[in-house]
Amino acid sequence: PDEHPESLDGGAPLIALPPCTVCSRPKPPRTHHCRTCNRCVLDMDHHCVFLDRCVGRHNFRFFLAFLLWVAVACAFVLYFCLSLLQLRIRHAFWIPHVDGTSGSFGGRT
Repeated sequence: PDEHPESLDGGAPLIALPPCTVCSRPKPPRTHHCRTCNRCVLDMDHHCVFLDRCVGRHNFRFFLAFLLWVAVACAFVLYFCLSLLQLRIRHAFWIPHVDGTSGSFGGRT
């Protein structure tokens, strides 16, 4: 495939578009050049270091799905950490009876 196509969809030529000041390729409107990827990205939001790519028009929904799953994973870990903490607190205050029968919380019978 041609690296510098004459048109996007066989219609108007790209020569009428202004060139990017960094890569000298035709630059459509709402396009920004990413210095990390060294390419122009349409509707660029930011360059994500976790995904190692730019977040723009074509992958924004995948980035939002990534954020959703990170939030779900954090909630999952938080729930189980709090459950473990609750069990450890209960175990710390459990006082067994001297005769070996079941004990009680806080020494009260």
